[in-house]
Amino acid sequence: MKKNKLIKSIKKTGTIATVGIMLAGVFWMGYTVTNQKTDAQAATEPIKTIQQEKIYPEQRVMCGNYYDYLVIETVDGNEWLLDDSPGSKYIENSIAVFEDGELVQVVFDTKGTKTVMDDEIVEVRSIGRRCLR
Repeated sequence: MKKNKLIKSIKKTGTIATVGIMLAGVFWMGYTVTNQKTDAQAATEPIKTIQQEKIYPEQRVMCGNYYDYLVIETVDGNEWLLDDSPGSKYIENSIAVFEDGELVQVVFDTKGTKTVMDDEIVEVRSIGRRCLR
């Protein structure tokens, strides 16, 4: 009888110790991950905010379709002519960098107004390809 009590006592102690170690491990892992997230956020958020404010504080991003020669039609129906001056980043070796029908994302500097009439294209990047017209 004493042997059974002793075995039950050892099993109970072992179970309690195992659960305790598991809980301590979970707590420690959670604490470590939380600190890593906090450190990563502290390191990246201010940089992201500063860069965005320096480049173009008031911006609008739209998708559009490139066609013709340096023309983009955005989803709101407006057409935009890209810069074709010497040294333009949209022309390489006298050829446009985008192809007819290419889907692009356009970033505009709104200059703080609601009208699109004074918007200026800051950046255009390819985001895929659509069927040709």
